[in-house]
Amino acid sequence: PLKELWEPAIDYAANGFPVFPHLARVIKSFGDERGHKDPAWAKIFFPGGKPLQVNELLVQNDLARTMSEISCNGRDAFYEGRVAESICRTFKEKGGCFSQEDFRGYHSVWETPIHGGYRGYDVYVPPPNSYGLLLLLQLALLERQDAATLTQNCGETVEQQLKAQTKALEHGCR
Repeated sequence: PLKELWEPAIDYAANGFPVFPHLARVIKSFGDERGHKDPAWAKIFFPGGKPLQVNELLVQNDLARTMSEISCNGRDAFYEGRVAESICRTFKEKGGCFSQEDFRGYHSVWETPIHGGYRGYDVYVPPPNSYGLLLLLQLALLERQDAATLTQNCGETVEQQLKAQTKALEHGCR
């Protein structure tokens, strides 16, 4: 059931999780560039006018409420309820053109995912026309690398990931 599946995510949004170093850098960088122009964003990521720091809790009560509504009420909670109204209102305020009729009239289509393996895991992604195939190609290239060298903050790791992305894009564009 959707409610059970979403429980951990709702809990993290409602109760927060500690900001890790990379996220703290991204929050500060984004906030320095344009974050304060969006009061809703600043309220979450710049509480009190200062960016969240490493190990401070990132709490997103509105996200928890939204996910809870969707997990309990399914599709209608997103496409016909408060969530759709809020999205349309925000887009209108920012010059967008979504209407509630757009949301009500939308029906998703289930596509059979494609999959591949990565270090003993099955990875499922959306089929083309998406970036799913490119992700599988990138993972296939990275799987050839020694896992011990793929650490999060290592410049060499970033270089290997970028090379894999480039090769995957070259292959995918053929």
